[in-house]
Amino acid sequence: MVFLKVSCFFAAINLVVAEYPFQACKKGDYKCMTDQGKKTLNSILKGDKAYNIPDLTPLLLQNVDLDGSNIKLKLKNLKIFGIENLEIREIKLDTDKKSGTVNIFIPNFKMVGDYEMNGKILILNLNGKGATNITLVDGTGKWDFTYETYKKDGEEFAKIKDSKYERGLKRATMYFENLFQGNPELTKSTNEVLNSEWQTVVDTFGDGFVEIIKTILELVLGNYMKAIPINKFVINS
Repeated sequence: MVFLKVSCFFAAINLVVAEYPFQACKKGDYKCMTDQGKKTLNSILKGDKAYNIPDLTPLLLQNVDLDGSNIKLKLKNLKIFGIENLEIREIKLDTDKKSGTVNIFIPNFKMVGDYEMNGKILILNLNGKGATNITLVDGTGKWDFTYETYKKDGEEFAKIKDSKYERGLKRATMYFENLFQGNPELTKSTNEVLNSEWQTVVDTFGDGFVEIIKTILELVLGNYMKAIPINKFVINS
């Protein structure tokens, strides 16, 4: 079991705005939903102040905690690069089942910042602190979510209830500075091992790295759902 905690600069909102960043699609018109999703993503890469969505190029995350069974990894002051190259392959929103699916592809998802690590991966006992650079290469993701609706000012709004993220990944590269304080040679050789065994490293954190992507999707869509009635997403009639 991995505990993932993300703190970032997304803010809660309670406003309803007159103009919306996308056009509503007819029920079951998933091509329309996908096209509108692509258009919206391209328009908000530099942020959307009306919905408190920050600049995504890069996106700044204050803290990300990844706790595995034998290791703890804290990432701080993260800059996330690569969202501008994220490809939305399909969006489905089912208002009858109150569920949705988003399929994505992201060629390079790069995280640069500071880290603290304490614990064990493979047979390596690690206790380091310093700069880090982690890149996920050719990642695919399927984000499934359910939502619940509520009334506000005579309109029906939605909020995400549950979600899960299934991923595919070609490979990952990583570098952790100062894994062994005062021993750069051992730090270098250990980083080489971590890169050659990247799949084990990713599995150790229970997909925590890629779940950061899910968290970003939840925060963006969640902010829109708070401010935009559900019938502005999908027209049922």
